[in-house]
Amino acid sequence: MTANWAYILTNRERGSFYHGSTHQPALRLEEHRSGRGSKHVWKYNLLELVWFQICDDKEEALLLEHRMKRKNRARKVRIIEALNPDWRDLTAELLEEARREWL
Repeated sequence: MTANWAYILTNRERGSFYHGSTHQPALRLEEHRSGRGSKHVWKYNLLELVWFQICDDKEEALLLEHRMKRKNRARKVRIIEALNPDWRDLTAELLEEARREWL
């Protein structure tokens, strides 16, 4: 089974958010960072990965992405800070999780 990820990108602590989901996190993050991903990400420089969750399948990841989009800002901040209180970029952790899934 291929893992999928729901994730949130931002430009700074408590800044703007971008919600996404993917089954190829390394490729998708590279697309965002090179300007080939979402225009919204590129326009607002939303390049810091501050939250992610592994899901069993594509539908679950997409559903989680949409659920996160519908939450109010304060709730999203609480969810992010529960996992990542320092708002650091979690790209290395996501890629390590993805590598383990592929092995």
